[in-house]
Amino acid sequence: MSSLVIKNASHVYTGKTLLQDRSIVLEKGKILEILPAGKEMEYLNLGDYEQIDASGKTVIPGFVDSHTHAVFAGDRAFELGMKLEGKTYLEILEKGGGIAYTVNQTRNASKEELLDSLLKRLDQFLLHGTTTIEVKSGYHLDVEGELLALEVLAEADAIHPIKIVPTFLGAHLVPQEFKSNPDDYVSLIVDDMLPLVKKQGIARFTDVFCDEGAFSVDQTRIILEKSLNLDIPVRVHGEEIKRTGISRIAATEYNAASVDHLLKATVDDLQIMAENKTVAGVMPMGPIALFTHDFVPFSRLKEAGVEIALATDFNPNSYLQNMFLTIGLASYFAGFPPKDALRAATLGGARSLQLENVGLIQPGFLADLVIIDAPSIDHIPYYFGKNLAHTVIARGEVVVRGFKKIERREDDVLE
Repeated sequence: MSSLVIKNASHVYTGKTLLQDRSIVLEKGKILEILPAGKEMEYLNLGDYEQIDASGKTVIPGFVDSHTHAVFAGDRAFELGMKLEGKTYLEILEKGGGIAYTVNQTRNASKEELLDSLLKRLDQFLLHGTTTIEVKSGYHLDVEGELLALEVLAEADAIHPIKIVPTFLGAHLVPQEFKSNPDDYVSLIVDDMLPLVKKQGIARFTDVFCDEGAFSVDQTRIILEKSLNLDIPVRVHGEEIKRTGISRIAATEYNAASVDHLLKATVDDLQIMAENKTVAGVMPMGPIALFTHDFVPFSRLKEAGVEIALATDFNPNSYLQNMFLTIGLASYFAGFPPKDALRAATLGGARSLQLENVGLIQPGFLADLVIIDAPSIDHIPYYFGKNLAHTVIARGEVVVRGFKKIERREDDVLE
């Protein structure tokens, strides 16, 4: 890990506060000190530091994208025409599209193909300032394939600058072979998949898609309880298509790290989540991809006092890898002030993933930083969707410079 000084930043957004005219000292992959501009000379005169001049630019924490589905094969661009014809998500699913289509494509892909496509996707996230990302399994929906997807995530984590938080999502959808007996698939998850996932030791969380057309509340309870019995923390997709009440159940009974989507959640649901410290995962691209435009308004979240994590929800139905655009969508369509949106995309994401060393620019935290080509954070939604990640630093190493990824040697692995 090199020693590094970022000097003369117009602004530094720490994740909690906005500072003007600051410099930041990084050592051994961590943030050492935040100083008034000019004070960094105390370090530059004494040590061998690489210098980055951030004049006219703003430094923010690396984005923490807390909800993605990046391990899959194929694409679903063909569904756009169906949506434009007015077909709903469930209608597309019934016609052979949706998650079931991706499952077929993914099951037919090799491990090497899945890893290669994942690494290419991770490159795009990195180029847009994401330094930590949650990635779910969930496109195999069989024992061997779900374990394979988690292996792919572990291999990618070992060789890519982005830190991956892997989540087991065997309960993404009931696969075709279990359509007539979905409870048998729940039993497969509980009796076979989860014990093997625990033994494999890769997954940080278990997730369940609890909604109309996916898993019922009762089925979700069975899976969440088993996961917790195996000491695997849980998170939930919920209240997206229909309000089921799973948000308050997951928060109060299962200590869920997050409930994500929440398009149909009430203020009371969100308040109960806040009381139980369950994070609200908000993905504004979701309603656009589903053609519902039913956004979760910031005012509702603020009234409830719940911690918010803003994420891309990258998946074959919603191909978004740009957290700058995610913030823009949240601001323009859900009423998020820029500062609140940026907090949700950094510190909020870290809290959703129960990470204590990222999401803030603070001494002692990992040196995951983005130098954006803009004089203030207000320019993130203002430059709607523009990639502003001029320089990206992951655990103290410069991995993107001048909007281009720096290629590392094969044996140069970040710890």
